[in-house]
Amino acid sequence: PGSLAGMRLQEGDIAVSLGTSDTLFLWLQEPRPALTGHIFCNPVDGDAYMALLCYKNGSLTRERIRDSCADASWEKFNQALQATPVGNDGNIGIYFDVQEITPS
Repeated sequence: PGSLAGMRLQEGDIAVSLGTSDTLFLWLQEPRPALTGHIFCNPVDGDAYMALLCYKNGSLTRERIRDSCADASWEKFNQALQATPVGNDGNIGIYFDVQEITPS
């Protein structure tokens, strides 16, 4: 929740953090609880909520893709990204080797 406040997100904003674990969080006006993900009180607006998805070991997944597509070189990986048109012609890939971290 502190990241939502620290990044000064507002209604309609979504933030993604790519780290050891990858997280996606967003501002919600109405909570919509589901079996996956988390819903928190919004730390900035007492009448709003914050949704959070957290995928463990996201960095390991990126390293696996780098190793298989760019000879284990971040430089080659970055060159391949820079050679791709912005927006990748409408194609997107989202890879997760390990399920989202959810409460039991």
